Amino acid sequence: MKFLPHALNRVASHEFFHIVTPLNIHSGEIQHYDFLNPVMSKHLWLYEGMTEYATIHMPIKQKMISLEDFEKSLEEKIKGMKEFDNKLSFTEISKNAMERQDQYMNFYMKGALLGLCLGIRLRELSNGKMGTQDLMLQLMKKYGEGKYFNDDDLFDEIPK
Repeated sequence: MKFLPHALNRVASHEFFHIVTPLNIHSGEIQHYDFLNPVMSKHLWLYEGMTEYATIHMPIKQKMISLEDFEKSLEEKIKGMKEFDNKLSFTEISKNAMERQDQYMNFYMKGALLGLCLGIRLRELSNGKMGTQDLMLQLMKKYGEGKYFNDDDLFDEIPK
């Protein structure tokens, strides 16, 4: 029975963090999404992966869980991602998410781990001053309400 409150917390947190992505940071494909003729963005890693990373990172950052519990979450993600095709590009899977639904859950596994790695690299490059939360806030300032990024330009924008 201990599982249920924990699972409910994670789902609620994940859905709450969608306030950032894709509600406030998204591509033109998402801004102008056509449910009858969907064209997918190649940045599902951002919408689901970074959201999932925020979900598992926030409790350790706020000292709500132990480092051991955080490590267990990471281990679950590593274990889970091994069930998916590791040879596929995440941007390609994103763009073809409708056709490759068998790979979709990997955004919650490897996508979260990509968020962790991005956070580590950002900390290295900024001498500890910038992490993924800072990146997302900067992107939200630039691509906030009513604005969107071009799908092909996001990777050039992140280093800026």
